[in-house]
Amino acid sequence: MQPAERLEQVVAAARDQLAAGADLDEVISYLRRAGLGEPDSVTAVRVLTGSDLGTARLVVHHSPVWADQLRGRG
Repeated sequence: MQPAERLEQVVAAARDQLAAGADLDEVISYLRRAGLGEPDSVTAVRVLTGSDLGTARLVVHHSPVWADQLRGRG
């Protein structure tokens, strides 16, 4: 499976989770467990929420799911 196809598959599953009532942190956790890195997670959040790049970056980078990476940058 090509990376773009994999991203589409993961985003589709995440969309289903949101529709079933999952909150965004739960979905971001799923994205990471599914193997998406931060850049692809940002892309997924943009697609799922319709947010702009800056907002999606803030949501992903400051989520509890990626807190370990944020500490490493600071």
